[in-house]
Amino acid sequence: MSTYNNIVRRVIPKVGFHQNHYARRLEECIPRDAVWLDLGAGTKLHDGYGVLTSAQLASRARLLVGIDPVTSHLSRNEWISAAAGAIGDALPFADGSFDMVTANMVIEHLEEPRAVFSEVLRVLRPGGSFVFVTPNLNHPAIRLADILVSKKARTTLAVAVEDREAEHVFPTFYRANTPRSIERLASTLGFARVNIEVHRNIPFFRRPAIATAVESLFIRACDEIRLLRFMGADIVAVLTK
Repeated sequence: MSTYNNIVRRVIPKVGFHQNHYARRLEECIPRDAVWLDLGAGTKLHDGYGVLTSAQLASRARLLVGIDPVTSHLSRNEWISAAAGAIGDALPFADGSFDMVTANMVIEHLEEPRAVFSEVLRVLRPGGSFVFVTPNLNHPAIRLADILVSKKARTTLAVAVEDREAEHVFPTFYRANTPRSIERLASTLGFARVNIEVHRNIPFFRRPAIATAVESLFIRACDEIRLLRFMGADIVAVLTK
C-alpha cells in the first residue's frame, strides 16, 4: 500500500471520491435512450470506481456527443458516439437537442461561465438536466492557490502534487465555483431547479506525506464539524431546465 493510501485509510476512511459522487448523479439523471452531450469530454466520462462504469452509463444513451477544443483527446474517448471540436460558449447544436448535458471538472476552466450556462440551457430539452462536478472555491487550498499561484505555475503544481499528466491540465478561472455563485447564475438564466451538493474529497496532495496528512486532518474536521462543511473540496450540481 502506498504512503498516500495508508494515510487516507487511517485518517479519513469514510471520505468518498468526487468522481464516485459524480458517477452516481449521472446514473440518477440519465434517462433511458437519452441524447447526451458531454462538455470538455476529453478521453473518458469519469474516473470513479465501485459505481456504474463509463461503458454502462454510455450504454443508456441513444446518442452520446462529446465536445472538446482538444480534438486529439476526443479521438481517444471510446465512449462517445459522435464528437465535435467545439467550446461551450458556442455550441453547434439546435435548441432543445439534448436530454442531458454534463461536464466533468470543466466549470473551473470557463472564462465566461454565464455564456456557457446560457448555451447549455438553450440546447437542453424542457426537463433536461445539466450535471457537473467542479472544485469548490470555498476550500482553503483552492482559494489560496487561486490567489497566490500564477496560472502558469498551477500546471507545474498540479503535475507535482496531484500526479496529473500535463496534457490534461488547463488554465483555471473559478468564476462559477461556489454554491452561491452557481445558484445565482442558474437562477438568473432561468433554470427551473437547482440541486447543489458540497463533498469532502480525498486529498489533493499526494506528496510529500506530511502534506497528505495535514490535508487529511482538515478533511476529517470538515466532515465532523458542521460549520466547516461548506469548505468541502468539490461541488456536484444538477440544474434542471
